[in-house]
Amino acid sequence: MVKDTTTFERDKTTWQHSALVARAAAKIARFLPELNAETAFQCGLFHDVGKLYLPREDFYKHPFLGYTLMRDANEPLLAEVCLLHSFPLSLASGAYFSHYCRGDAAEVARVKAAMETLNLSPAMQDYVALIQLCDKISGVTEYVTLEGKAAWYKARHKLDEESLRKNIDALQNIKKRLERRIQKNIYALLGLPKD
Repeated sequence: MVKDTTTFERDKTTWQHSALVARAAAKIARFLPELNAETAFQCGLFHDVGKLYLPREDFYKHPFLGYTLMRDANEPLLAEVCLLHSFPLSLASGAYFSHYCRGDAAEVARVKAAMETLNLSPAMQDYVALIQLCDKISGVTEYVTLEGKAAWYKARHKLDEESLRKNIDALQNIKKRLERRIQKNIYALLGLPKD
């Protein structure tokens, strides 16, 4: 069966973005002795796998679908990355989370129930935070700053300013924590101008 062009292009851009996330994650993980660069690469490559099985209008469901696929494949780290990569853990409730799930109460309940079963070790938390950041600073073909991504979100999604700012602030905190640990500017490491 041949996929229609729209689906093919969507899948192509999903994989292009995921490959960019994977490369950024591996590059940063090389400076974190407690993380494995190959594992970080795999996490980046598979973080959006749920999108490959959903129509665009249901993309908001991709974290839980990816989690389910990876859990069923007995890949617990990849499952947790799929579930948690779209929003910083500190925002896994409230307006941002509800908006992300488009007010779909069933999806909110599924994600929250899955989150309650997680037992994130410090290393797993590190991989999740790394992919959260790399996902947001990766476009389809190039890296972008968090502020650049915020402008893109603002133009494309109907997020209120407060929710958007909380998301960017949480991601800035992840970036700063990682930069302290690797003693390098992540933007410079990825070829972006330093902030």
